[in-house]
Amino acid sequence: LGKATVPNIVARTKDPLRLSRGHPNFPTTGSNELEHLMYEPVVQPDGELVAVLELWRRDSDSPFHEEDEEIASSYLVWGGIALHYARLYLSMSKQRKLSDFLLAVVKSIFQDMMSMDTLVTKIMNFAQRLVDADRASLFLLDTKNKELYARIFDIRGNESENDSDSGSRTHQDREIRFSVGKGIAGQVARTGEILNISDAYSD
Repeated sequence: LGKATVPNIVARTKDPLRLSRGHPNFPTTGSNELEHLMYEPVVQPDGELVAVLELWRRDSDSPFHEEDEEIASSYLVWGGIALHYARLYLSMSKQRKLSDFLLAVVKSIFQDMMSMDTLVTKIMNFAQRLVDADRASLFLLDTKNKELYARIFDIRGNESENDSDSGSRTHQDREIRFSVGKGIAGQVARTGEILNISDAYSD
């Protein structure tokens, strides 16, 4: 909300705003066909702003009036409530997935009595599903030699929801090692900080 654009002004004040071409705050960028604009804040029941609605008209003889503002505001009251419950549902859905993941891991430990490599692979498969990742690798820290090493890497999570063992597992028959001072994984190991890279190939 740093820049003084019209949506940002409405977001800060939470007040609706109507503008016509020629007004000092009328946007100078965008379509030259726009003649009138109306901005409405979308506010949740607890007073939190979640969005700003922008409406426009091309007809120079049909500016927005106060009754248009009132109509939009009345509809957006329900819109804010709908967004509020949609966000609650999304949060509950994520929490349910996490709970299912933890339950499945516990069941694997106490029921399947599988090897450690198989268990780690299963945990990585579940973690991939939670964040919708294509591949996963686990690098362990060898503090004595100051190296990262992995025997389970390049796990491809293409398993179904009901079978977490069917993911494609590659490169588990050998071990790779590299210095802690190298690569993205090495930087995370050195700093202990999370890295979220949008384009790994460019970095």
